[in-house]
Amino acid sequence: MKSARLVTVIAVFAALLAPSAATAGIDEATIQGRVTNTSGLGVESACVGLFVGDDVFDATETTVEGGFEFTVPSGDYLLYIADCIFTDYFAEWYDDVHPAEAADAAVISVGSGDVRVVDVVLADIFADVEKDTSFTDHIIFIRDIGVTNGCGGNNYCPKDSVTREQMAAFLARMWRLFGGDCPDGPMPFVDVPLNSFAYDDIRCIVNLNLTTGTAADLYSPDDSVSRAQMAAFIARFWRAGGETCPDGVNPFGDVESTRYYHGDVICIFLLDITTGTSPNTFSPFDDVTREQMAAFLSRLARAIDALAPS
Repeated sequence: MKSARLVTVIAVFAALLAPSAATAGIDEATIQGRVTNTSGLGVESACVGLFVGDDVFDATETTVEGGFEFTVPSGDYLLYIADCIFTDYFAEWYDDVHPAEAADAAVISVGSGDVRVVDVVLADIFADVEKDTSFTDHIIFIRDIGVTNGCGGNNYCPKDSVTREQMAAFLARMWRLFGGDCPDGPMPFVDVPLNSFAYDDIRCIVNLNLTTGTAADLYSPDDSVSRAQMAAFIARFWRAGGETCPDGVNPFGDVESTRYYHGDVICIFLLDITTGTSPNTFSPFDDVTREQMAAFLSRLARAIDALAPS
């Protein structure tokens, strides 16, 4: 089965048609329908999965018009819609990210000879994210897997710089998404208040050894994250999962071998998480924007997904 990622379903419309003469009396039913966006256009190459309990029963891709069809034994099924990028975390992502849909909106019951027509409407992207940028798919991806909820008001704030507390939230959510547990441990930073939205996430990443802060007792949560710091965070995340960084040559003339982030930049370059700001520059001191961070995180997810058994 090819890879898939969860997308946000905002409406499921189901209708039951009369059994046909050809199928009446046979313990077989049809579940068919169409996946569209909020403009009514068919969504091509979405993955449509049927679950029985926690187990995948069958999956298919939608046609160019968004259509799909299954022939199934009579019974109860859970309908699941995803973009065709990942499947290894199919059930886990559905249960973890969208339990409401799993419990309510997408349960399909069919009897012998039934033809169940199910039309599914997918949510649009954030209001401030254009639909045709090089970052759009990455932003949708990290939203759909639960790594971001945006910056409020159905916005993502793609051009804003990533803060250190946001970085902690992104990484901690990604860690949990792929099955990791945050270690128990103290919060060493006096500048992270208990009511910070990222308090638990910052404590998580410090105890995973993804950060040592900006001083022994400071994290500087409101500071922007530079590209050098981003490389260090992500490379440490990779190693925290028990993986080693590939060996290779540093292509970036502005990443000096004496810098603390030198090996981390090479690591994320060889993992295809970054291509730099040009073929031979990385711009380590530039701030990372939220749209750039979405690209780094989605590529990290692909690198992790590639480790899973086929």
